[in-house]
Amino acid sequence: MNRTSVECVELHHLIDTVYPANLLVKNLQIGNSDHNFAKAPSSGFLEAYGLDEERLEEIEWDILRKFDESSSFLATL
Repeated sequence: MNRTSVECVELHHLIDTVYPANLLVKNLQIGNSDHNFAKAPSSGFLEAYGLDEERLEEIEWDILRKFDESSSFLATL
């Protein structure tokens, strides 16, 4: 979907949530986010979120650590 074609503010907020989630899930290999390849984040994405590559990598490691910490609990579900 071309984001410029979305007029609804609520949908923009949803895109703002789903896009980074899909990016991180694929990069961390904890899901496929309905894609077969990992995408590099665009410079526009990084700028919009006030991130750089280093901070994004820190976030990825934090998520992966928390995922690993909860994996035994998730396995019991």
